[in-house]
Amino acid sequence: KTAYEIYQCDWSSDVCSSDLVMCAYLSALPFSLSMSFYPLLFKDFGFSPETSGLFLALRAAGSIGAGLIAARFVQSGPRSLSPVVAGLSVACAVGLIPAINHAAPIALSMVLVGLGSGVMTLYFQITMSEVTDLTERGSALALGGLGWGLSHFTTPLALGWISDHYGMIPGFYCIGSFALLWTGVIALLRPWAFMHTKLAN
Repeated sequence: KTAYEIYQCDWSSDVCSSDLVMCAYLSALPFSLSMSFYPLLFKDFGFSPETSGLFLALRAAGSIGAGLIAARFVQSGPRSLSPVVAGLSVACAVGLIPAINHAAPIALSMVLVGLGSGVMTLYFQITMSEVTDLTERGSALALGGLGWGLSHFTTPLALGWISDHYGMIPGFYCIGSFALLWTGVIALLRPWAFMHTKLAN
């Protein structure tokens, strides 16, 4: 099936696709910030380029840790709390970072956001592989790419607009609040998302 045909399946499958695209979107959000506004925020806080580079490397270290350590604990299916916990980690780490203008808490926050986004990436990739047949898998994983692309497009755009009108720090608060709301929607969709999939039971 094509990605379009997957979206034309029954209502539950459509919800499942939307849930996983939302997970992909949230998993890419910290990466989008690393390429755009994290360096600007650290410069605004007065950190040197070397220190800013270290902070960004710690985000990547958190994602690596998710792959090496947390992967064995990531569970798929409707009862899994992995996307909710990961989403909360991303939301808190992004939204609260302007309030902790000190090197050690920022470093910890970057590891946390990397770990959360890494777990979310593992979750939606594993789940998409499990809920689809082999012939559908490529198109299903393309939906994850859709979530990533939308995140890379909208996150810098939205934060840039908010920063121009209200300031960068309020912008981070807004993005963190949005990530928290996004996580809440993911959590609410879970009872229906896998109703007619292989993971229903």
